[in-house]
Amino acid sequence: MWSRRRVLLLWACLTSVWCCTFVGVNRQRTSGSVQRGAGPDVGQADEQLEQLGIVLKDLEESFTKSSGPGGQNVNKVETAVRLRHGPSGLEVKAQSHRTQLENRVSARRRLAELYKKVVLGMETKADQRAKRIRSNKARRARRRKKKEEAAAQKEGADEAQEVE
Repeated sequence: MWSRRRVLLLWACLTSVWCCTFVGVNRQRTSGSVQRGAGPDVGQADEQLEQLGIVLKDLEESFTKSSGPGGQNVNKVETAVRLRHGPSGLEVKAQSHRTQLENRVSARRRLAELYKKVVLGMETKADQRAKRIRSNKARRARRRKKKEEAAAQKEGADEAQEVE
């Protein structure tokens, strides 16, 4: 027969195992240890800046409170990142993400793109994409105009035949 003490002890053990197993959404249980999911990496963004010739000591990084979606977190925590490169005077602000770490990575990537465009004079991926879209749009406009002219000529020829 189960005593009340045994039942309570068993219930406590089962609930603690259940609570330990379902700790968080972004955690995986493997071989007894809990590992967190991989997040954004500031190191990769820093390497990208170094490849462009930007010295990391020249960067001034400051944090401010963000605005927009994100709930209570963006209203209370300084998640927005302002990154300034002293020698070139370039400045970017990232506040689109909910966490400061993601905004730091985003700001570094934006600064790298801006540095490529302004200082090095290179065409960025966004510029290449916009150029391709513009050329496709112009090509479609030329084709449409050519078809309209051909239709107008055909209509004019039909009217001329009717008059004769």
